[in-house]
Parts: sequence; C-alpha cells; structure tokens
Amino acid sequence: MINSILHKTVAVILVCIATTVLEVSAKDFEIDLFEIDNFDTTANAPGTTEYDPNGDKCALIKVQTTLRNIRFDAGYNYVKPVAQNSEHPAEIWLYVSPGTRRISLQHAEAGSITDYDLGMRLESGRTYRMGLTNVEVNMVSADYDNPVNLTIHTIPGGATVAINGVPLVTDRNGFANMKMAGGRHTFRASAPMHHTLDGRMELNNPEESLYIELAKAYGWVAVPLTDDYLKGATVLIDSNEVGTVPLSDFAVPSGRHTVTVRQNLYEDWKTNIEMRDTLPLTLTPHLTPDFGMVLLHLPSVPDLVLQLDGKKVDFDSGRKKTEFNRPVNSGDHVFTVSRPNHYPYEIHFSLPRDGSVELTAREPEPITGAMQLFTSPAGAEVWIDGEKQQGVTPLSVNDIIIGDHKVEYKRKGCRPETLTVTVTENGNTQSNTSLRDYFTINVLTNPAGATLYLNGMSKGITPVEISGDAGNYELKFIKDKYVTKKKTYTLDGNSPGVMEVKLQRNLVPSWEFYFLADYRFISTSMMDVGLGFYAENVNFEISYTLGFQKETFYENSSESSSFNMKPQGLNIKAGYGISIPGRFRITPRLGFTYLNFAADSVSYEYMDFDKVDSYSIEAGAHFGFSLCRGVRIFAEPYYAFAVGKNDAMKMLSNASEIIKNYYYCPLNFFRF
Repeated sequence: MINSILHKTVAVILVCIATTVLEVSAKDFEIDLFEIDNFDTTANAPGTTEYDPNGDKCALIKVQTTLRNIRFDAGYNYVKPVAQNSEHPAEIWLYVSPGTRRISLQHAEAGSITDYDLGMRLESGRTYRMGLTNVEVNMVSADYDNPVNLTIHTIPGGATVAINGVPLVTDRNGFANMKMAGGRHTFRASAPMHHTLDGRMELNNPEESLYIELAKAYGWVAVPLTDDYLKGATVLIDSNEVGTVPLSDFAVPSGRHTVTVRQNLYEDWKTNIEMRDTLPLTLTPHLTPDFGMVLLHLPSVPDLVLQLDGKKVDFDSGRKKTEFNRPVNSGDHVFTVSRPNHYPYEIHFSLPRDGSVELTAREPEPITGAMQLFTSPAGAEVWIDGEKQQGVTPLSVNDIIIGDHKVEYKRKGCRPETLTVTVTENGNTQSNTSLRDYFTINVLTNPAGATLYLNGMSKGITPVEISGDAGNYELKFIKDKYVTKKKTYTLDGNSPGVMEVKLQRNLVPSWEFYFLADYRFISTSMMDVGLGFYAENVNFEISYTLGFQKETFYENSSESSSFNMKPQGLNIKAGYGISIPGRFRITPRLGFTYLNFAADSVSYEYMDFDKVDSYSIEAGAHFGFSLCRGVRIFAEPYYAFAVGKNDAMKMLSNASEIIKNYYYCPLNFFRF
C-alpha cells in the first residue's frame, strides 16, 4: 500500500516537472505570439504556394494550436485556412492576401478574437507564425501510474523540443533523456535554420524513444575566385559580412536575401537571391573599376602622419623624395597632414574615374611656447634636445615646439644636470635647477697602464677620467711589478683638472727562484752554496755548508802524530716572507742542520774518529734589500743549538772552542 502511494507520488512529481496538462477553460483564448519567420520559405516553396483571386502570391500564417474548427476572417481580404494534418498536427496554415493588417478568430467553445492588429502589413510570399494560448480539450492526458523514461534523439543536435509546452534542449549529438508520465502528449521541435515540427506521441512502455529529424531550411552560397581582382573581396548577405572571396558552401537561410560583394577601388556588386531548402547557389560577380591615381608630394620630415578620409595611410619616405602615389576610389576625398605638436591641416580634392590628381603638401606649422631657465649658481651652458643654446643661465628660449624637451646644464666645477621641461602652447614655462659641486679629473700615472679604483670601484686603466660629487675619495692604483698605491683625496670642483701619480717599482717579487753563495764569519768561518724559492711569499731553501777553520789535535804533544778536523754539512730552511713595498722583505725561518767533521789524517791511538757529526735546529730571520730587480743583499741573524751529537763530537767539542762554535752560534752571528 505504502509503495503504491509512493509510486503515485513520484509519478505526479515527474509529471509536474516534465509535462504541462492543459485544460481549456471555456470561451477563453488569445494570441500570445505573432512574428515573421525569416527561416521558413513554405510560402514560396513549390506545392505550398497559394495565390489570391487577384493573382498575388499569398502570405502564409502558421497558427500554432491544437484547437479545431476555428473560423478566420480578414474583412475584404482573401483568407484560406488549411486544417491540421499528420505532417503538422498542431498547426493551421492560413493563406492571406498580401497587405492584410487585421484578422479575426472565432471558436464555438474557446471564444473569439475580433480585429486583432498584426502590427505589420503582410508581405507577399512571406511566412509568419501565430501562437494561441489554449489547446484542444483532452489533447493531453497523463497516466500517472505508468511513468516513462523517454529518450529523445534529434537531428540536428542542440534542437529544442517542447513537450506539452515545457522546453528541453538536446546535447550536441542530439540526445536528451527525461522521465514523465505515460499517456498522450504533444511536442514541438525547433532548431536554427530548420523547419519547426509539431506532433503527438503516445507513451505506453517504461522505455520509450522519440526520433525527430528536422528538415533543413537553408541552402548554400558559393562565390568562386573567377578573377584575380576579386581575391579578398568582402561578401555581405543582408548587410552582414560572411566572408571573403573565394567563398564556398556558406549556409544561408531559405528565403529572399541581398548579396553584396565589396572590393576596394571597385563599385559594389549587388544581387537579390532566393534560397531554397538544401539547394546550392553559385554567384559569379563582375565588379566595375571605380578609381583614379593620386600623387601627393610630402615634406621629408620625421614623424609625419597622413590620413585619407580619416584613415591612416602609409607613404614612401626617403631622402630624395617622400610621396603618396597609388590608386584611390573616385569621388571627393580629403587628406589630413599632421605631425606631433604641430597644427594639422587638410587637402581637399576630387578624383574622376580613370583620372589622376597631383598634389603637394607643405610641412605642418609647429605649435610653440617659451621657457625661462634658471640655475643656482648661474652661468651654466644650456643644451636643449642635444643642441647648444646661445648664452648661459638665466636664459630665455622662445618659439620652441610644445611638448617634453631634454634640457642639459653644464658648468665648470658643477655636476652636469639633465631634466625634462614641458612646454605648453603659448605658455612660458619656468625651470629652476640647483647645480651641485662636482669634479672632473684626468688621472695619469707614471708609468701609465695602472688600474684605478675609486672607493673600491674600477674606473679603468690610466690615463682615465673620473668625476663625481665633491667629497673624500680613496684612490687605489694597481699595476703588475709595481707597488700598489692607495691614498685618500679631497676632490671638488676646484681640484686641478689633471692628477699625476708616480708609482714605485716593486723589486721584491712574491714568486722567485734563486741561487745563493754566502760567507759566515765572527764565531767561525763557513761558506754556504745552495738554492731556494719564494712561492706567494712562502720560502724554502737548501744549502751545502763548508767550514774553513780547522782544529789540529796532537798526541803526546808531538806534531808528528797530529790530525786535522774540517767541517761540512747540509742546511734546510723554510719560512714566510713579509714584504715592505719597494725593496725590503723580512722572512722569519726555521731550519735543520747536519754537521760532520772529517779528519784528513788519523793516527790517534785511543779514539776512533771515522765519524764525528751533530744535528742542530736554527731559528732566525732573513732580511733582504733589493738593489735592483734580481740583485739583493741580505743579513741573517739566527740562533742554532745542537739537538744531537755522537761521542766523538762531544769529546772534541769539549776540547775545542772552534768545533763547538760550528753547531752552536750565538745571537750576534750574522750571515751576509
């Protein structure tokens, strides 16, 4: 029971949404629509054309209603109704004499409409539509107990299907679905450029389909390219642009239309056509030339603008001649010659068909104003748009073209200033500018070729010009093989125009390879021979040491049994050089020394002197002074102390001060 009630309730809701059940109230109906149908050519189509007693082609009114037995009256005008049939079940076709303005309708049950004003006079061979508010009683009957799933398929897609007056639009493929009550229903299908179709349907099954194919209400127009001059010509149908030549297969609604082909320099070609359903129509227009030649000589000035009849046109511009030389439609025309910030003017002329006109244009007259220029301090030279003016500030400049101008001020000892001054028509623009203290200096170095840094920013290779606002500036000069020079200067507008800086030769390179040969004295006499290098001031040196002082030992105070001890050794040193710009370098170093004493004759009975050696560590500093590049003298104070020696060395060094001094050197030991 509950399911039955629910089932009926759903059916009622579906019917309310998808259908409208029309019940005609007695003696009451009216016209709610009357319009011309530009896409319907039924009144002109073969088999559906009617003529009135005067032989004039009738207008056709398609009255949209399901009522029958309606009586129509147009007064003295001819009226012929055609009743509904299976092809148009919801329409009455009413043929009426052209010129009819009013019409009356009468129905035995629905009532009457007297002298309805159509709002226009009917035209011969045109189709119109009239809609009535009511339909026949019992035309629609809904079966709420049997809901139906209706699938609608239309050709073309996107058609509108009104079922019982409720519209539904199909998709692009022509399909739509809806749920509705079963029973009898009416429908009306319509789509642009297709004939409207009215009909009835009986829905009895749970799944029903409705297939509707609308008849085309259009044909196709083609305009082929029969002559080269037609290429790109504009095609208009009823004053609407639809394309250009060549035009092929353009769909046009059935009926009467006006086609226009428009091409520059030719007269418009027009023709009236009558399109018929699904039929192609090919047009072959022939245009009549309508132009002459115009030669306009123009002044060779920049930014010139030329308009012909209000539209900008191009022209040939060159050093020797500037001109407009091309065909123009015959008739009256006007050239407008203009230039920015100049007065435009017009040149009127008439051009006959196949004729020619030669004109000369003058340069447009400039629109001018004036400017008053002041600077603080005064006395600045003035450039306007790159052109130097006569005199200095304060300065009056007259007859200058209106608009924006670039004004430059230059004064010795002041920063050059550039600003934009706007001049107005017949105006006198004033400009006041404060100039800042400024310097410009040409910097030279001896020798040239140094990189100049101004407050850390590179300004180029000397000689170079620098400039800026007054103030303190750090100048740094860098040149290979020369000492970097850095100094702070106070620079202003009163500074000399030329600054020359002398650079000092750097005789202490951070990279070098050298040979050494030196002589040590004071405590002992020794000679060093070796080599070394500096790599980014890191120093390494190795040398061979040979002593000159000998110590003679005696056995039992007898010279005949004596022997001599002669020192020799190897030194390795490393350090880091600290340069003092120009000629000096100090290199703190650490070193290691191996020292050996070799006897030139041995006859000592109680000791074995085959090996007499010691190991020492040195700490000192290398002081170098460059006389010129590659030639230096140096002194090297250092201190050495033994870290290892064999028994023979210990014994002999205790016995001899000379041997002791070879591996032990006091602070006053110098090396040159």
